[in-house]
Amino acid sequence: MRGKYQQGSIKSKIEKPFEQVWESVIDLIAETGVSVKMIDRSSGLIIADVASFAGLLSYEDTKGNLTNPAAYIAVERISSEFPSSVARYQASAIWNMRVKAIGDNTTILSVNLHSIRIEKAVLPLNGQSTGNFEKMLIDEIVDGVE
Repeated sequence: MRGKYQQGSIKSKIEKPFEQVWESVIDLIAETGVSVKMIDRSSGLIIADVASFAGLLSYEDTKGNLTNPAAYIAVERISSEFPSSVARYQASAIWNMRVKAIGDNTTILSVNLHSIRIEKAVLPLNGQSTGNFEKMLIDEIVDGVE
């Protein structure tokens, strides 16, 4: 893949206490119905179950730019003709989040999308996070902090 994609977590420093950020995270999970494998308040760690990202994929054009810049997952393109469309492919991935107090009124929020699998492909295709999903989650949580 030609483009530069997200490697590791996206982190955001939030000038709010841990409790307020944690409540916003829990509210978001409850409101969206995300299936969660683990929530550990003491460590601030949340691990989601495998989630579908169908319809949220894009591949690169010949210059290495995503055909859909808003996509959450960039799909490898083997040649200029293949794949011709990502519409028939599905992707799944796991995301985790860490909420960590670094002071009385400061919290670090980290989100990581990983274990990306492209499904229904004739040939194995690689996928990488564009960072858009992680940024969207962080923005939603920050907006929900009172």
